[in-house]
Amino acid sequence: MNQSLSNLTPSLKWFVSGMLVVAGASYLSLLASIWHDTGFSTTLISEAYGSMGTIELTEHSLKYLLWFLVIFSSTGALFFLTKAPERLKILLAVLIPILILSDIGSAWLIIYHDVYVKVMWLSGFLLAVFFMTMVVFIQRDLWFSKEAARS
Repeated sequence: MNQSLSNLTPSLKWFVSGMLVVAGASYLSLLASIWHDTGFSTTLISEAYGSMGTIELTEHSLKYLLWFLVIFSSTGALFFLTKAPERLKILLAVLIPILILSDIGSAWLIIYHDVYVKVMWLSGFLLAVFFMTMVVFIQRDLWFSKEAARS
């Protein structure tokens, strides 16, 4: 199957680009919320998650799992249609689910050791980098590939 983002109709390209902007705004909103609550301070993050009960942690986990699922499934599906190197696609296909589980799992483990705050921070940072990487490849294939230039 030879799918290519560059072969999409102009209206679909604009829609995809627009939805990626919305996804990016959603990601920025998430980061702003975390910044507002914790200032990305390891001490505040540790206190916040360490004081959560099981029900609150469960609700928090489900909320973020759903958010990650929507954002990374939609963006990832488009990314895998790009002309990005196959090695990068495989790397992200393997690492993104691991990082999502690491991020969510760290919230549960912070009560046992503060190292999990750093694991959570690193997981979140890498997820943001990978999200931006996918967006860049998608936009490149939509608008700047040789096939896109011809359409």
